[in-house]
Amino acid sequence: MFADMARDKVTLVKKDGAVVARDFAANVSSKQVTIFQDMLPIEVGDHLLRTLPSGLVEDFVVTDPGFHQAFHGIPAHFQTKVRRGDAPMGTPQQIITHITGANAKVYNHSVDNSTNIVFHSEGDMFNRLRATIGEAVQPAEQEKLLELIERMERSQKTPAFKDDYMAFINAAAAHMTILAPFIPALTILLGGGT
Repeated sequence: MFADMARDKVTLVKKDGAVVARDFAANVSSKQVTIFQDMLPIEVGDHLLRTLPSGLVEDFVVTDPGFHQAFHGIPAHFQTKVRRGDAPMGTPQQIITHITGANAKVYNHSVDNSTNIVFHSEGDMFNRLRATIGEAVQPAEQEKLLELIERMERSQKTPAFKDDYMAFINAAAAHMTILAPFIPALTILLGGGT
């Protein structure tokens, strides 16, 4: 009697694409498929396909097999919870993230190969810049670069800083690979001297 109410024909397809059973009777609604068979291997993630009279195929993904044992004349059956295969997994959400602080960054499916240097003060930055030049630049070039750093440090809050900055950048051009982490902090000082 209950099986007679199942007027849809459904095909069970496993997650890996294997077809397990074709054209068995079921009662399909938008969120549930009722099947009056008890031996089907229905699992979460399986697909139940229903071919419409137009030839289009509806794909329902199993979210809960919902097996029920026989009870008081009602045969064993599945009340399988489903969602449409073409439906979004969840409702779209807007996510707003506020990022602040030293070295604040966001990585989205990427790899960070950058170098971060945190300066607690301008003096700290200039001291680390001197140390980097002392370690990585040949002695013959160190004197000129250290002199230009001294000029920048003295003029950092004056309009002359821009000229001292440009002179340093031009003189240090051959060493940008080691000096690149300092450039953003020096550039920020350009705003203070104008």
